[in-house]
Amino acid sequence: MEATRFRLAALCLALAPACGCALSQRTLDVSAVESALAGFQRYQEGEPLEEPERVEPEPPPERGSVFVGTLLSIFPGIVWPGLGHTYAGDSRTGSQLRRVGEFGLVMTVVGGGVGVAAYYANEADQTGLSYGLYGTGATLALIGVTYWFTAWIYDMVDTPRAVRSGGRPPPRSRFIEGLDIFN
Repeated sequence: MEATRFRLAALCLALAPACGCALSQRTLDVSAVESALAGFQRYQEGEPLEEPERVEPEPPPERGSVFVGTLLSIFPGIVWPGLGHTYAGDSRTGSQLRRVGEFGLVMTVVGGGVGVAAYYANEADQTGLSYGLYGTGATLALIGVTYWFTAWIYDMVDTPRAVRSGGRPPPRSRFIEGLDIFN
């Protein structure tokens, strides 16, 4: 019986965030509830409703620090391109840059594997095959490194703009339109 109560309580706590309960230290704004209740009572009594004042929304605050975003795009960003944009709130560009970096990494690894195959072909005295494999591996690795570093450098260069804009995507350019193939 006690185990069932414990499971029920655990289930309620697990489902509470899904129901809108934040389980935080924030308290309910009592004045807003009192104002809404007073307005509802006036409505029930037949008084016409007043139009609330239109308040212009405030511009969104900056998501983070330009310095921190740039640092994130430099060091961890070399391993995970797009991290600076993800930090800034521009997850679309961040994920595109991550996919470009991943593609570059895969191409580099494949090129390295072909280079290893070329080494073993050379050891087996198949020089014609080994020269072709060395050339293919070097080409694939060069293409991969180019993709990888392009994503990393673009992340470093554009992260300050992304942080200052509050995570808005960059203006359309040929480079950004070229990234659409990685969606």
